[in-house]
Amino acid sequence: GVHIADVAHYVTYDSPLDQEALSRGTSIYVTDRVVPMLPVELSNGICSLNPNVDRLVTSCIFEVDNFGNVINSRITKGVICSHGRLTYTYVNKLLKHQLGKNEHISEDIDQMLFILNEVARKIRKRRSRLGALDLDSTELKFVCDSNGKPVDIIKRKQDEGEKLIEDLMIAANEVVSQTIENLDLPFAYRIHEQPKSKKIETFIRLSNHLGYHCNFSPLDVTSKDLADHLSKIDDKNKREILSMVLLRCLAKARYFEENRKHFGLASDSYCHFTSPIRRYPDLLVHRLIDRYIVNKDTTVTNELKDEVAFICENSSIKERRALSIEREVDDLESAKYMEDKVGNIYFGMINGMNANGMFVELENGINGFVDFEDIDDDFYVFDEQYLQAKGRRNGNKYKLGDQVKVLVSKVDVDTYSISFVLINDAKSLKMENRKNRRKRKNNGRH
Repeated sequence: GVHIADVAHYVTYDSPLDQEALSRGTSIYVTDRVVPMLPVELSNGICSLNPNVDRLVTSCIFEVDNFGNVINSRITKGVICSHGRLTYTYVNKLLKHQLGKNEHISEDIDQMLFILNEVARKIRKRRSRLGALDLDSTELKFVCDSNGKPVDIIKRKQDEGEKLIEDLMIAANEVVSQTIENLDLPFAYRIHEQPKSKKIETFIRLSNHLGYHCNFSPLDVTSKDLADHLSKIDDKNKREILSMVLLRCLAKARYFEENRKHFGLASDSYCHFTSPIRRYPDLLVHRLIDRYIVNKDTTVTNELKDEVAFICENSSIKERRALSIEREVDDLESAKYMEDKVGNIYFGMINGMNANGMFVELENGINGFVDFEDIDDDFYVFDEQYLQAKGRRNGNKYKLGDQVKVLVSKVDVDTYSISFVLINDAKSLKMENRKNRRKRKNNGRH
């Protein structure tokens, strides 16, 4: 059972709360805080499934066979009383058998978690067989001091507990979507369309160049084709490069009133149902469940169709806005974190290029830019076809995925920019250190 707080019961249609939620579209997660779609009095109070208190829920109950297939399901309203508030830290330690004797909450809960993990793994294996893509990108969490200055960075890592929740949530979203689609009624789908053939041509060209021949067509490629291809790449570094390139080749997922499937998840029918407190489309889905399944109202009007279409479009726009804000704040916090680290040396990986230079991701997850003009051993030209830079005289190449050593040469907090220079040898390192000492000395005079 996946039980989701019944937010629609408390946020009534077209109320001031609802209008504000529609305007915001989604919660926005920045640095160490959340700009919520709905007031915290709801999210942390009556709509939070706190332990040992009754809470209204909309539940998706389903039965899974040994191959991860959902063979029975139902969607219902209910009241639940949670028996424990768990953390990912607790669940991950439990599943790895790393909990101390006195750390266990309850034997029943622990046993249930082991069973759920087994179910989640079966669901995940089924998705993998169908061709779901597993393309992780780096997520950073900034730890700030009392003045809001970032003092540490944590690279978010998905462990067994996180995967367990993700697998069960995806399964619930599919069940809800398929159930409403079978009724042939207006609905808000989460779609992820087929990637454009030109983008896939870029991926194929780069993969072939790296020595991994693609035996699929860019015109009718499936997610399984891509997933199978990546799984055959034994070189971890090259697999990471191609995963990174593929991620940039894919279309952006969005909300739409017609089902056009979900390419990345290899799902025939998908929606967002599991987070109505922080995403407006989920709240709409809960209302449609109430209308179609609970109240048996299957009347279809043009007004209903238009409203669903508008909410889908509005929610997609607000989601893109939120992602843009989150990225911009990450860039700002990255610059603030690196501001006092000018002159420091790090190892990193080239994860992007353009006509002007290379993007390098440090081991701590921070990204910076190396301008080709600052590489003084040659004049480098960007080769867009194979995403590499080549020196005109010496023929040296820099490619995506190359490990490099860089020095932080400049940080501009106002423009959120971090500049690196490559450290190729002892001579260039000595020159950079001398340059930075002079700069600090001059700054001191002023």
